[in-house]
Amino acid sequence: FYNPVAHIKEIDGEKLFIIHAKDDKIVQSKSVVTFAKNVGAKLVILPRGGHLSASRTIMNPRWFKVFKKFIASA
Repeated sequence: FYNPVAHIKEIDGEKLFIIHAKDDKIVQSKSVVTFAKNVGAKLVILPRGGHLSASRTIMNPRWFKVFKKFIASA
């Protein structure tokens, strides 16, 4: 199992776009917020979505536009 927290100094946060749901019972949003701040990643916190459902969010036209802009700027 890979834990990126152990590699914070090696991670280029400018290349990360994280979408996380507050109601994720596997990975608490507080730890994701801390990680994103430490590496300088772009972070979107959603109110709902659970653990894996947030990944489907990218298919929503609103979030896809945000993601597409992020990829184009990289």
